[in-house]
Amino acid sequence: PALPPRPAPDARVTPGRPQTMPNDVGCPICGKRYFPHSLKIHLPQCQRKWASVEVPCPRCDKPVLQGELEEHLEKCRAPRKA
Repeated sequence: PALPPRPAPDARVTPGRPQTMPNDVGCPICGKRYFPHSLKIHLPQCQRKWASVEVPCPRCDKPVLQGELEEHLEKCRAPRKA
């Protein structure tokens, strides 16, 4: 039996650019695209993941949880890097 023909590629797809759907919405935290109903489920999970990522303090290079960086910067005594 012959295989069915492949569907034509979507004309909206441009190499190097993410494909978007007509009703999708971007996550304000990670930028991934979701349908509105799925975004409601994704956001709490993304917020927990985002808060638990370690990043270096831009002043003292100490590893700090992303969710605590703002508070750390208020207390950090290291001089600002030029």
